[in-house]
Amino acid sequence: MGTLLSGALALPTTTPNSFERREIAERDLSASLTAVLEQALSLLKGGGAAANEGAVQEGGDAAGAEEAKKKQEAALLAEEAKKKEEAALLAEEAKKKEEAALLAEEAKKKEEAAAGEGAAAEGEVAVENEVEIEGAFDVAVALNGDDIKTDVVFTAEATGKLEVEFQAATGTDVTVTQNETPGTAPAGFKFLDPKSYKVVLTEGAQGITLQKIDYILDITNAEVIAAGDLSLGRIGKLEGEAFVVENVGELEFEVEENELSLTVADLNGEFAVFVPDAEGVKLAEEAKLAEEAKLAEEAKAEHAKVAEEAKAEHAKPAKEAKPAEEAKVAEEAKVAEEAKAAHPAKAEVSNTLNQ
Repeated sequence: MGTLLSGALALPTTTPNSFERREIAERDLSASLTAVLEQALSLLKGGGAAANEGAVQEGGDAAGAEEAKKKQEAALLAEEAKKKEEAALLAEEAKKKEEAALLAEEAKKKEEAAAGEGAAAEGEVAVENEVEIEGAFDVAVALNGDDIKTDVVFTAEATGKLEVEFQAATGTDVTVTQNETPGTAPAGFKFLDPKSYKVVLTEGAQGITLQKIDYILDITNAEVIAAGDLSLGRIGKLEGEAFVVENVGELEFEVEENELSLTVADLNGEFAVFVPDAEGVKLAEEAKLAEEAKLAEEAKAEHAKVAEEAKAEHAKPAKEAKPAEEAKVAEEAKVAEEAKAAHPAKAEVSNTLNQ
């Protein structure tokens, strides 16, 4: 009987013997092995491609992370450089201020030295243009002209001595008379020297450069010692029947000389020396306390102002640093966002794990 098929798949028309059966089995096994090998190779190729794809993905993630790290490091280095630059600018500014202070101090010293030389020169001129003479009561004393300052010192009394200062282009005579029974003392005051002094300028008081009444206190006298604070003393001028101490001239107390000095517009008149009585001392103390309180309040306000300015100056660097800090945070957030955008799959996995 002939075969129905031809080739490898042809079926025999006769029953195969044992040799033929073994050959067929070996052939079938070989075909099966070939198929298995082909399938394994196919799987290996697919797995290799997937592995390569995974490696590429993992490599991309690593490269992105490295890039983000580099950007962050660059931002930190930029911030550090900015801080160093700001510190250098602050140091330079401080150096300039210090140099300016030194220059100002040097200029001040030169100015003081020049002022001292000028004062010394003026002092020499003043000494050359000043004379002191002794005067006597009830006697006309000649006063120099030519703008020469003339000090006339009269005989000392128990509590001190009177002095008249005069300076004018034209000379004149001055006569001083003592009054043993002066008028009434101003309210709050009492006589230190029990006498008053009448002054008369022969040519009047017009066109005179300087007119002063001085009283040099004897600090060893019991009355003067009992008076206490001598700076509270006054030189008054008779107005009608009573003496006044207000608005009669410019009063000074020279501590070194223990001298009350009153500059007036007209030396003609009657003058006397006063110190506060008990009520006057009380009023003077109250006025002094009020003045001290006022000064303390002004000092307090000034201190508060300085403290506020110092506080504002201290807060200034922090205020200036805030924008830089905000910029740093924004830069870090930007870097993180860029890294996230570059690797969304990794970010999604991270978010899933966090959930």
